[in-house]
Amino acid sequence: MKRIYEPWNIGTMKLKNHTFMAPMSLGYESQDGCINEKMEAFWLTRAKNEVGCIIMDATSVDPKVPYLGNTLCFRDQSSIERFKTFTDKIHETGCKIIPQITHPGPESISSFFGIPPMAPSVYLNSMAQKTRELKKEELPGIIHQYATASKQAKEAGFDGIELHCAHAYMLLGSFLSPLRNKRTDEYGGSLLNRARLLFEVIDAIKKECGQDFPIILRMSGSERDPQGNTLEDMKRLIPYLEEHGIDCFEISGGTQYERCNKIIPCHSESEFTNLFEAREIKKIAKVPVITVGKILDPQLMADVIERNEIDGVVLGRSLLADEAFVKKAMKEQYDDIAPCTGCGIGCVGEQTKRHPASCVINPRAGREEELVWNKTADPKNILIAGGGI
Repeated sequence: MKRIYEPWNIGTMKLKNHTFMAPMSLGYESQDGCINEKMEAFWLTRAKNEVGCIIMDATSVDPKVPYLGNTLCFRDQSSIERFKTFTDKIHETGCKIIPQITHPGPESISSFFGIPPMAPSVYLNSMAQKTRELKKEELPGIIHQYATASKQAKEAGFDGIELHCAHAYMLLGSFLSPLRNKRTDEYGGSLLNRARLLFEVIDAIKKECGQDFPIILRMSGSERDPQGNTLEDMKRLIPYLEEHGIDCFEISGGTQYERCNKIIPCHSESEFTNLFEAREIKKIAKVPVITVGKILDPQLMADVIERNEIDGVVLGRSLLADEAFVKKAMKEQYDDIAPCTGCGIGCVGEQTKRHPASCVINPRAGREEELVWNKTADPKNILIAGGGI
């Protein structure tokens, strides 16, 4: 099963294999929204261990609208140059890298500073803060911000972008979802009306960056809510999104308003959470389809690629637990992989406390410069009794 480790393309982006690193909010960002030594070491370690493409954390199109705290953003020309230094280092490993471009919208922490977060409609966001409904005349300015941020990403040496439009979450996801969008103008109501802002954002990015600058769209294959978007809704949108220029679909699922282990599947959820929806979307999509969601078994992920059920796998916490997950899988060193247990303690749990994320399996996660593994000159055989999980 070698197909997963063979080169392939997403649009003009040439990838060395079919593995991606998922965007994860880990709390490592600098106050100015730029890459710091901690983040650089974290991502470089995964890039050097054969990950095909890194999808960076949420990157706000508006530096004044943060997501969870110190949010990544392209603040000025000097920050673009700093990002370029970072992307050059990633490219030296043979890995590709793209930012997840988003407007936090309803999920912005601006409410903590007395500014109501903007949304398609008025409702309580995922932090129980009341949103304000965006006026139609505000939308062109936001669309321009998406295009500008994408152009800045291109200038900073990124290989494309990912647009966040999943989970009834942040701006584009909330506009697309009937759970959050209760508008009565041309941006609300029908599925295509709710997708209008997304279409206009894609068009603006392609116009600003060129048709050959790849866009991956992260979307929920199903919101898994009787009143939300269904798999059939998403399948209906696929041809329109391709027509507007989407180069690849990343299929997630659910909404951010469910309990944590639904959107970030923990121990109680099945492996490959979103595979069914991804398979169904791939049957009709003309561009590649990749999926995310508790992908732990390297042989299973290789098998679904070999069978052409999907085109790529997006690994999140598997790469927290073991930064060499992909490299070890390529060498068929399956028993050497430190397994993610789906506990959600260090990664999700610490972030909910506004602490930098960690991993109970891998103490080196986020501390790559501090904790360096060196081979001993005096090896011993050691038995650990009572090591727990």
